[in-house]
Amino acid sequence: MRRNLLTFIGATDIKTHEKKEYNGAIEQILSKYSFENIYVFITLGLEDKVKKLNMLERYKDISKSNIIGIYTKIEDPTNPRLLYNELKKYIDDINISTKNIEGELYVNMVSSTPQIISILSLFVGTGVLYNSIGAYPSNPLYSDEIKLDNLDFYREII
Repeated sequence: MRRNLLTFIGATDIKTHEKKEYNGAIEQILSKYSFENIYVFITLGLEDKVKKLNMLERYKDISKSNIIGIYTKIEDPTNPRLLYNELKKYIDDINISTKNIEGELYVNMVSSTPQIISILSLFVGTGVLYNSIGAYPSNPLYSDEIKLDNLDFYREII
């Protein structure tokens, strides 16, 4: 089965790389699942740190996946309209990787702001992201469990 991951890089992911602890949400997901493609969205404020810390190269090394780094024009990750407009540019390309093919798209619902998580939740729950599953890594201080949810209840309430 073809499996892909969509994720934003969050501040905790960067902090764990700076400390060389490597236990952020993205690493937790990569340690449990294998992926063909990993779509990594990076907001404007994080570009330099991501490059300096070689985060995309690390993800490629530990996952053996095709890493698609998407440097967005998102300056304010708390602006839902801006997030939606930026994400919708890539939805068709991401959906091609699972549509009409037996596959799954895991969506990291942790490495981001509440606004990003809200938009991603709606995209997963309403089927905008085809055949997608929300992935919720836990705080590594307490557990290494990753909860999965297809968020079907959004279809019921919309």
